[in-house]
Order: sequence, then structure tokens, then C-alpha cells
Amino acid sequence: MRRYYRIVTVISGPSDVIAVPTAWSRIFSRIPPRAAALARPSFFDTWQPTTRTHLLHAGLAVFLVLVSVVDTAASGTATSLGLTIFNALCLPLASCLPLVGAVTSLAVTTAALAVPDSVGLTATSAYWGPLVLLASRGYHPGAVWSLATTSLLSSIFLGGLTSLDALTAFVIVGAPCMTLGLTLRHQRQKSDEAARQRRERRGLRQRLLVSELHDTVVRNLTHAVMQAEQAKIARPEDLELTRTLDSVIGPVRSATGQLRYLLRAMSSASGNEALLLLSTTPPRPLEETLAQAEQILTQRDTTLEVTGLEALDTAAIGPGMRQQITRVLAELIENAVKYASVHGRVTLLLETDGGTLECMCTNTRDPTRHQPPRRQAGHRHRAEAEQETQQQQVVSSGLGLDTARRRIESLGGALTTTHTPRRWTTAFSIPLTPAI
Repeated sequence: MRRYYRIVTVISGPSDVIAVPTAWSRIFSRIPPRAAALARPSFFDTWQPTTRTHLLHAGLAVFLVLVSVVDTAASGTATSLGLTIFNALCLPLASCLPLVGAVTSLAVTTAALAVPDSVGLTATSAYWGPLVLLASRGYHPGAVWSLATTSLLSSIFLGGLTSLDALTAFVIVGAPCMTLGLTLRHQRQKSDEAARQRRERRGLRQRLLVSELHDTVVRNLTHAVMQAEQAKIARPEDLELTRTLDSVIGPVRSATGQLRYLLRAMSSASGNEALLLLSTTPPRPLEETLAQAEQILTQRDTTLEVTGLEALDTAAIGPGMRQQITRVLAELIENAVKYASVHGRVTLLLETDGGTLECMCTNTRDPTRHQPPRRQAGHRHRAEAEQETQQQQVVSSGLGLDTARRRIESLGGALTTTHTPRRWTTAFSIPLTPAI
């Protein structure tokens, strides 16, 4: 007691009180992250054990002990009864710490097989319960099957069972238990996958909302501020108008800046800062993209056919959706122009039935053009000729299609690409919904 009071006196100062938790934090910080992860009761995000789950396993352990007490073989000696109780208690321990409970249960089972006394079924078979928990909580299958194999080998070499008897016991007891554990694992994995897909869809809707707000509210507010500034410049002699506009310009400009900051924060929270930079930059007008593409293709004696651009004027296509579609179309056209061959043809077709917008962009070439080069003597010349032939057979490499696919998916649509040696086709379909 004197030593205790001396310690309290030493650390009673303010600086020492702060140093105590700091020392504990240093101790726990030395634990490797992987080792700390092994203490998790579940590796699933959508399912975690509750207090009711732990109590249920504790009740099951009590039931197994009571059943073993009734069995005369298990209650014959204190050693067999103690091993039965210890192995049953590993079940609630595994409910809190699955890996610790499974390893402890395997150790108790090994000890029960090694003792000369006769033990009951609980002392030698209860380890399947912690293994079921280990499998159903998302632990690595290698750890689960390693422990199961170790227990099977222990029953053969320590328990005096033959290989056939051990295999029979595994089929009767172990196989149903592992089937139950793997079934629960599969269901929880499906729940995690469904939750992950919901988060992805929520992120896509969030990015669409960010783009929609930027392309409508922010742009209109900015345009209003610009008009107000022009009105002040046009009528500098009207002091009352100047004061009124100044009282409006300041709050609107402040609100616009705050809204831009919130939109950037929303996009950063979804983990797509690069897409935010792309979406907040106004896209290049589609007419300019098509005019430049036609100019480049004309120099190659390649035709550009565009049909159905009036589909973009549909009332169901809002400003944000229109900008995303414009970016995708510009990417498809630029990609097609980059890899179009001489005397080929680039086609862009848009159609809508009021509920869906469909687009198809094809990049073809003249089959009579680019005949295979003449083979020349020598290994080096043949290799160069084959490489040139392969390069000439490429119509499009699909660069930039990943970004276009993500934009289409953010609008709820789908983008597909198909290609042959003479044709590359990219098509997408977007469901049209009322603008936000």
C-alpha cells in the first residue's frame, strides 16, 4: 500500500497525469495493424455481432456443458469435466474474438485427445463451433481450413482413430458445420457487395447533382452578377441604381463562392476530385468539335457523317446532363478522328424516343486501302513488316473510353464497345428523366 501511495504522489502532478495515457498510447501503438485486425469480431461492414449474439453463444456453451455432465463418460473424472468446460467456454470467447477462441479450442481439444482419461464428445468435437464462427465472420479461408486440418490430424495421431474413422467423423460433424459457416459467410458477403454498390450509385448521383448545380444555379448566379456589373458601367450617373446593385452584387457573389466551395467539398467526399475538375470546367461546344474534326478528316479524304443532333434539344435533357453528353460525344469524335485511316468514314448517330437517348459512333476504313506491305528478305525486315501490318490494322485503341464510360454510368446509362479488324463501334444508351 505504501508503494501504491508513493506512485500516486509521483504522478499526481499535471504533467505526469498527461504522461500516463501517453505511455499507454505508445504501448498500444506498437501493436502491428495486422495483429490488431485479427482481434476484430467480424470483417464484414454490414454485419457485426451484438451483445445478444454473445449471450446466445454463452447459453449454447452452458447447454453443451449440461449435456456433457449427464454423460457419465464426461463426468467420470475431474480432468475430463474440466476439459469439457474449457472447450465449451471457447465458444463465447470465439464470439468476441473468433481467432483467439478457435486457437484456444484447438489447444483444449488436442489436450483432451492426449490425456489417457475417457472424455466426452463435447471435449473432442466442440472446436467445430469456433471454426464455424471463424468462417462466418469473414476470416481468411486459409486460416479456417488450416485449423480444421490440424484438428483432423490431431484426432488421427493423438486420438487413436484411423483415417477412415476420422474422415467419417468429419463428414458427420465437420462438414455440416463448415457448410453452415460458409453459407453465412456467402450471405454476408452478398450484403457487403450490395452495400458497396449502393454507395457507388449514391456517389454517381452525388456527382450528377454536383454537375447539375454547377451548370445551372452557379452559372446563372455568375451571369446575374456580370449583368449587374455591366448595368453599373452603362449608367454610372444613376447613384441610386449603383447603390441598389452594390447591395445585390455582394451577397450574390458571396453565395456563389460558398456554393462552389460546397460543391467541391461534396465531390471530394465521394473521392472523385479529378472528375470534379472535369465537370466544373465548361465543355467545348459540340459544333466546334465537329467543325475541327471535319477539317482534319477532309485532309485525309475521310468523310464525317453526323445525324440526329437535334435529339440533344429534348426537354428531358437538363443542362447538367447535356454537358456530360457533350463531353462524351467530344471524346468519341476526337478518338475516332485520331485513329481514322485515309479514305475511311466516321459516323455519329443520335436517336431518342422520348424516354431513352441512344448514340452510336463508328470508325471504319476503306478495305482496299493499306494492303499488307511487301515482304523483304531478312529476319529484321520481316519483323518490321509484321509490326507495320499490325499497326495498320488498328482502327482505334479506345483511349479515354474509361472516362466516357464513367460519365455515362453517372447518368444511369451504359456504354459498350465492339471492334473488328475493319470497324470500331462505340454505343451508349441513357434513360431520360426530368431535369433536376
